[in-house]
Parts: sequence; C-alpha cells; structure tokens
Amino acid sequence: MQIENERWQEQLQILNSTNKGRSASISVQGMTIVENIPFDCVVYDSIRKENGMLLALDGFIHLVNDPEEIYMTQDYNGVVCKLEILCQNGLTTFLNLS
Repeated sequence: MQIENERWQEQLQILNSTNKGRSASISVQGMTIVENIPFDCVVYDSIRKENGMLLALDGFIHLVNDPEEIYMTQDYNGVVCKLEILCQNGLTTFLNLS
C-alpha cells in the first residue's frame, strides 16, 4: 500500500517502534547493499524538508535522496515485510524485514 506523504512521519515512527532488532536487508535497483543486519530505524525529517531519508541497520547507514513515494508491504498477519522507496532520480530502494 502506498503511504501518503503527509503520513510518512507517523508511519515510519510506527515501523521503527514495532520492528527494531528484526533482521533486515537493503537493496537498490536489485543490487543488495547489506543483508541480515538488525534493523534500527528509518528517519525522515519533514520539518526541515531536507528531502532525505536515512535507513539505519546496526551501525550501517544508507541515505536515500529525494524520496517521492513510499510503499509498505505486509504479510498475511499484517506484519511489515518490505518498504519500497521511489526517488526523483528513478532509483528504487527496498528495505526488507524478515
């Protein structure tokens, strides 16, 4: 499901509070950047509008520039298993939680 821009902050806070420590992987355009690292958080600063999003996994930080759309996928139990971030430059970043 797509998350509307005005709900990003709220939904990311929920994601952070309910998924900390889960095994996670980050991939961009099908290329795995990191895998099987404990999830820390996703940070988007909507107040300063710097238009960047940080994905933090146990000491590893990945910056997503100019995010335009966010999609969240849940499994059949309603547990988030994937966050898909589409950027202005055409790149797609995936945060997979297992």
